[in-house]
Amino acid sequence: SNATEKHPLDHWQQHDGNSVSDATPVTIFSSTASDGTQNNSPIVANFYSNSKKLVHPSLVRVIDTACDVTSAKSSYMSLSSASSQKTTYYIVTEPMERLTEENLKLLSRDDIINGLYNIVQGLCFLHANNLSLGTLTVEWGLEAI
Repeated sequence: SNATEKHPLDHWQQHDGNSVSDATPVTIFSSTASDGTQNNSPIVANFYSNSKKLVHPSLVRVIDTACDVTSAKSSYMSLSSASSQKTTYYIVTEPMERLTEENLKLLSRDDIINGLYNIVQGLCFLHANNLSLGTLTVEWGLEAI
């Protein structure tokens, strides 16, 4: 494994937002990929394309998805590579809050056990549907609590 290689989930940035239709709070995940960058990962595209299909009580509810593709043409490029493509994926979910060490200290033992149970239930659902996270880290896993 390349030491500079990023974890697939590191490609996603988390933003707070509001629904356009009724102004309810949402969380927006975005990932931008340009031609030839490592960020243009098949894992990012696969997660984007499957995210609305993943409906389970232990998984975050995906409200909407969007994809924006832009091309930048340059007169300095040869005709065979006359444009550079940039793709931004957006996934809108129910509101989420990143779990910090401070927040974790406020949780009861039962809250932590229930959260870990939900993580296992979500993983079982994903694996039963031949889907995988790749790597489960403590930071990302605890966000599901």
